[in-house]
Amino acid sequence: MSINPYTQDRQNLLKHEVQIVWEENPEDFSYVREHLDTNPHRRLIKKWRGVGRRVGYSVVAPDAPKERGFRGGWLGFYRREFFLVDGDRDSDPDGCYGSYGCPSEGVDPRTVRPGVPGQQNERAWNGSE
Repeated sequence: MSINPYTQDRQNLLKHEVQIVWEENPEDFSYVREHLDTNPHRRLIKKWRGVGRRVGYSVVAPDAPKERGFRGGWLGFYRREFFLVDGDRDSDPDGCYGSYGCPSEGVDPRTVRPGVPGQQNERAWNGSE
């Protein structure tokens, strides 16, 4: 069965997550950017090649099934990665998200749980508790 991440229920794509690993302390951030991607390995975490720096990622279960793509080829395993870029609130308090707002993919890291999408809330939106 083919899975389209654009139409598939997002929480269903995360159902095989068992752990969130933070590479930096999530309490230091009012938001992190959440990115869902496929990874060819269950255990090996690929090097971050995105913009900015990765601050966390999810781990999938040892028995998680490998997902197939639209044309039957192997996609790998769905995994979230959490990242920040240079203009984000943590590194540029006077930047475009300094006092109000957050990027569309921004979520409060305190709401991130295995298998559950992060939430955009008041803390993520304007940095308030």
